Amino acid sequence: MLSFLLLFITIFVYSQKPEPATGKISAAQIIQKSLIATGQQEGHQRLQSLSVRGNFGINLDHPQGHFEVFYKPPSSDVLLLTNDFPRWEGTIHTGHREGQRFSAYPHASAGPPPDTPSTAMEIIEEDWLSVMEGDYSLRYEKIELIGQEKIDKNLAYAVQFTPRQGDQVVRYYDIETFLLVGMDQVLRFRLSKDNSEVVYRTRSFFRNYRDQDGLKLPRVVAVKKSWGELLFGVTKIQPNPKIDDSVFQ
Repeated sequence: MLSFLLLFITIFVYSQKPEPATGKISAAQIIQKSLIATGQQEGHQRLQSLSVRGNFGINLDHPQGHFEVFYKPPSSDVLLLTNDFPRWEGTIHTGHREGQRFSAYPHASAGPPPDTPSTAMEIIEEDWLSVMEGDYSLRYEKIELIGQEKIDKNLAYAVQFTPRQGDQVVRYYDIETFLLVGMDQVLRFRLSKDNSEVVYRTRSFFRNYRDQDGLKLPRVVAVKKSWGELLFGVTKIQPNPKIDDSVFQ
């Protein structure tokens, strides 16, 4: 049986390629402008840690659970997700400790199939990490502009990131504000050890940016599903909280 999150997360295939980009802007310039727009260029110089808390569900007025994200630059982060369904108890979490992936599940039945190279939890964790980290050079060996596409009805630059390990991701930056407004990732899983690997491309949207303490971060991250969107709504952002390193394990 598929895990809770594999049933819960988007299963959505994208076949349309972005339109060619016009003008002479480069991927490096887009990222630089994005860092300036979000305050991360200066904000990350004084950022020692960051925590984000909120709720998730189809309707945030009646959430299905809550989440927490903790980040310590340059390479430690964790997403903790607690579902409020009565039949599913405990908090699952995944993240990086100094760049090394880790995941933990309270019950074996709540975890992913045993041979899952990329889980739905990692998709959501990567969404939040992408708006918090200030230096992509630590994880990616190649970053290139591949075109333009409309995201939430607005035109955005499509920038492809090739990691040192794992699948490519495409991030979309609004052509006027240079804020990160969308991201495509690859979801991989197996129903069992003996089944063939299933590969899907997922899309997330970043909305409702607000400034706090010099950092502009989204207050809603929406993950596309065939029937609609799974929403992650922020209720609290705290710069420089005290975070014990034991969280990242």
